[in-house]
Amino acid sequence: MNHLGKVAALIVLWLIAGSSASLTAHSDVRLESFAPTDDIELFYFTIEPGDVSVLFYAAAEDPTDNVIIVELIGPNGETLYIANDDGDVTGEMFRDKLIIGRHEVAMYLPNASQFELEPGEYSVVVLTEYESKISEAGIIVRS
Repeated sequence: MNHLGKVAALIVLWLIAGSSASLTAHSDVRLESFAPTDDIELFYFTIEPGDVSVLFYAAAEDPTDNVIIVELIGPNGETLYIANDDGDVTGEMFRDKLIIGRHEVAMYLPNASQFELEPGEYSVVVLTEYESKISEAGIIVRS
């Protein structure tokens, strides 16, 4: 299991432990993985009514490359986060916080208690800084 897989497994355990005192099988956590194909990726995921949080993650093929979340669009086309070429960030949820990481990156929604996770389709644009490909991406959703 690679580093990102270990982190995702720990997060799942944390989500499960936070939602119940028992670590038995839980139907309130679902995992979805995406099949990356390019160095610039557009990923879509759907939040259902009753879903309370989601963690989106992505990793670069090259462990020395930086992974950047460039844009997050929520239901009804609402821009929740966007980073421009200068690294400036605008958007309702992640104002002034560039989401970048060496080899891997993750984004948790909702990121603050004043925001609700709205049901509907979300899209995330991810790219790598030095042209390696995205090797894995996915979401962990808690209902």
